[in-house]
This record gives sequence, structure tokens and C-alpha cells, in this order.
Amino acid sequence: MESDEEFHDASDKMNNDSRSDDRKSNSSHTGSVCEEADRALFDAEIVTPSAASVQYNAGSRPLVPRVDHQSVAKRRRTRIPDRPQVSLNLWSIMRNCIGKELSKIPMPVNFNEPLSVLQRISEDLEYSYLLDMAADCSDSLEQMCYIAAYAVSSYSTTGNRTTKPFNPLLGETFECDRMADLGWKSLAEQVSHHPPITAHHADGRKWTVHQDFTMTSRFRGKYLSVIPIGYSHVQFRGQKNIYSFKKVTTTVHNIIVGKLWIDNHGEMVIDNHATGDKCFLKFHPYSYFSREIPRKVTGLVKNSKGKVEWIIQGTWDKSLDMLRVIKDNDNKGEKSVFETGPPLRMWTVNPPYPNCEKMYYFTKLAVELNEPEVGVAPTDSRLRPDQRKAQHEPTGAVIHMFTGEYWEKKKLGDWSICPNIF
Repeated sequence: MESDEEFHDASDKMNNDSRSDDRKSNSSHTGSVCEEADRALFDAEIVTPSAASVQYNAGSRPLVPRVDHQSVAKRRRTRIPDRPQVSLNLWSIMRNCIGKELSKIPMPVNFNEPLSVLQRISEDLEYSYLLDMAADCSDSLEQMCYIAAYAVSSYSTTGNRTTKPFNPLLGETFECDRMADLGWKSLAEQVSHHPPITAHHADGRKWTVHQDFTMTSRFRGKYLSVIPIGYSHVQFRGQKNIYSFKKVTTTVHNIIVGKLWIDNHGEMVIDNHATGDKCFLKFHPYSYFSREIPRKVTGLVKNSKGKVEWIIQGTWDKSLDMLRVIKDNDNKGEKSVFETGPPLRMWTVNPPYPNCEKMYYFTKLAVELNEPEVGVAPTDSRLRPDQRKAQHEPTGAVIHMFTGEYWEKKKLGDWSICPNIF
């Protein structure tokens, strides 16, 4: 974690302004997503057994970076060229853009990372094993906890990623077929230009995830907030449970002076539409004056009758635990106290990828995303000349690939419906 000096423009005023504005917008973390009674439970006292230690579920420990051994013919690349050391005065670019939407602010290409928004959204699947574990849960409330862990884990890559992905063109696509080694395949497409909207669909062996992603933004001089709009949905094969949630706000601080740093904050509600179970998550905003640990996440899982069954706690950049509620005194007018069992570790962030600080702080998955693939659609993000040049040395040639076919149609080789966008 960086020293507190890096956070000098984070203030209670910003947080209060943010909450006030959110009540007026259809954002993913509006002040109204949680009822007041539920919001009060975030401040409940949690009592765990004395000397209780964190217990690990299989698969919840950090994964060691590895080479794909399941497919000898497909060895993934392990690095990309280092990020150019170019000095950028971000304030000189953005000082005339206060109040504008982020999508309408022209940015120098050196501020970009060599991935598109479509690929960045595909990074949500970095910890897809949480969905595999959720699929094996026989109890819907425990399953909800793993859905919450999956939703939180998608923010783990944002802590040091201060660069911006390339904006997709209308009709641009990105396929990522990792069924052989990671157990999923995904497809993202830019389906609207004004406003920019991305549709993303992914299939695992036991689950399906899909989302419509668009956003609004607020640039207030010292900070820039990105507010996602649209729902993410999770469904498991052979099960009735269908989950949905909205994402929370991401804010970039120190636009004017200091080192850029990122915070994720707001409230998230996850609904199980089949059972009526709900999960309430709070991403606590950083405050210079707060004694709370930075990047803190707390949550609770309620059954359809409104009874709290699980407590969730951790951080969005390190780990997340679940604690079963054994007893509570959720009395009106008094501070709630929940007695729980020992914490069970659901998720732990992967170790930093070697030399990631030189490669835009990419994870192992991010390094592999823009790797050339034979047979992808001609609209695929990998084929963007501007993006490839941002990733390769100046002497590198543009790679031309023959076309293939997606999933069922891919074998036919018919790309006639794809627009010629490049």
C-alpha cells in the first residue's frame, strides 16, 4: 500500500458530493441501492470465536503463475514490451474538460494501455474459479457468497492500473477461448457507439455470465469518477438460481498533482431472482481521516425472509472471507451484534506478475489477452493497428491473419456479416 501522502486529495467532501450526485443518477452505486436498515448493518459488531484463524477452501489460495501444460501446442506468451517512459502532464490535457464525459475527452495514445475496453472487460474472468466453486454449492446462500467474491475480485486489477484501454469501434469484437486450460470462453462486442455500450457473454463448464456495460463519468478537476451502468448476470446450468448485480464506481485521484491512484467505492446489491436471497456489499471509500484499512469491503447475505446468514469481509485488492452467522441480536434501536463461526477464505489475489510494474501492471491473463490468434474474426481487437503498435517495438510489422469462424459458425469460415471497420 502506498503512503498516506499519495492520497492527499481524498476527502470526506468528495465522498459526500459523490453520494449526493449518485442519488440523482442511474448509476451502479447510487445511494438508494441499500435500504437504510440494511445500510446500518454494515456498522454491526462482528464477534468471532476466540483464537479463530482463517480457514482456506480448496482453490481460494493465490494461484502461482504457470504455463499452460494442458495444451502443449499452445504455450502462452509471458511478457510484452515495457511501457514507454513518457512524461505526461495529465492536467494540461484535462483542465479544459471539467464536466465532460470521459468518452468525449481526447487523450494522448501514450496514456493508453495496449488493450481495448472489450479485453479489459474480459478480465472480469480472472478468478472464474469462484464461479466453478459456486456451481458446486448445494446451498443457495453459500453460493451467493461466492458470487459476491467473484464480483469483488474483478476490481483487484484496478489498484495500480492507471492507464486507459483503447475505445472500441462500433462492431469491434473480442473472443477469448480458454476452455482448454481455464474452463471458459467469452465474446465481447461493441454494440453501440453513442452511447458506448459493450455486450459481454462468457460460458464456463457449469455457468454462464453476461453483461451490458456502459458508463457515465464525472470529472471534477482533482478526480475523475467512472460510474458503470447496466447489470451483470450469472446463471448455473441445471439450476434455477439466477443472479444479477451492478458494478460500483471507480475514481482516479490526483489528476492535478501527485501520483495517480485509484479507489473503488459504493454499494452493490446482488439478487437471487429465484429464491429472493440478497447480498449487500459496501466498498468503503478511502478517507485520509479514517482509521479503516484501505480498500475495505464488507457485506452481508440475507435469506428471503430478511435474516442475515453470512457476513462477508475483506478488501477488493487482497482477499475476501465469509463468516457464517451463528447468533444475532439484530434489535431495532440498538447496534447489531453478530456472532459468527471462523472466517473461511473464499478468494485471495494472485501474486503480482513478474516485472508487471514495467508492463502496465498487467496480470498473467492480461499479458496473454492481446496475443495473436489464428482464426479470429476480422473485427477482433487483436487486429487493431493502433493497439498493436502500442504494444510492439516500432520496427514490428502489422500482423495479417486469415479469417475463421465463431463457435458454431467458426468452422464455416463465413464472416460476411462482419463490417469492415479497420
